[in-house]
Amino acid sequence: MAPYPIKYLAVLAVVLMALSDWTYAIKGGQKGDPCDFTGMALVVGANNEILCTGIKIKLKVIFPVKCDLILRAAKDLEGYEIKSDGWRWKYSKGESLKVLSAAKPIGMFNVDLTGRPNEKDPSWDPKSCAQIGASLYDGKEELDLTSCKLGGFGTDSNGAGKFHKDNLKSASVTKSLSAPCCSAVMETLTDKEKGIGMLSVDHGLNCVKVAGTPCGLGDLGAPVTCQAKSGIRVTIGLVASSPCVNNGLFLIHDLTGNSPKTKLPL
Repeated sequence: MAPYPIKYLAVLAVVLMALSDWTYAIKGGQKGDPCDFTGMALVVGANNEILCTGIKIKLKVIFPVKCDLILRAAKDLEGYEIKSDGWRWKYSKGESLKVLSAAKPIGMFNVDLTGRPNEKDPSWDPKSCAQIGASLYDGKEELDLTSCKLGGFGTDSNGAGKFHKDNLKSASVTKSLSAPCCSAVMETLTDKEKGIGMLSVDHGLNCVKVAGTPCGLGDLGAPVTCQAKSGIRVTIGLVASSPCVNNGLFLIHDLTGNSPKTKLPL
């Protein structure tokens, strides 16, 4: 990862301070089922604070690029770890992630865990789930669009921003737009309604609406999953903006190639 100018780190500090009062996971969400979001990967700081979210497929973790800036700051803290599916990979202070080539679509990046020492993580082990690890939509699976959900830990009013397995929240997806429609809608929103995150649909983004909203820095990269008719849950996108506005639209990194099969138009 190329170094960022000091001014960007200063902006990050301001962002972190601004978000310190956002004490929600999925605002308006309900208690989530971890089996709906297997493969979710969390970056957790030394004080157990959630810094960012992504998904793990085998030994590769996919994060949105906004996490890049966050993780640069994290490596200068007192260490951090990646948690996923009952395992954790620890990083000491000053240690950077091993980044692979940029992921597709644009706006994502891959972290390689190959050869990285890991250990069992009793704090979060969805071993009762039939499916372990995330599965991406291949464009062929028939999806039940009434089953799509957003899931995230983010921060929680009961946990003061700390990770706890019982803080998983979810919210059902009610709408999903194509990129052109999303771009038109985003132009009508205020800065508050857009929220923090990447706001350019040129980066393979589209809009989603759920019965709630992502709310907080840790929810960037939170997955949106749907049930396939084959029985597995597939990830169709990762949160790219966190507006903290109930029933508002937010952006996701589209992992379906903008397939019309995954859209629920307004």
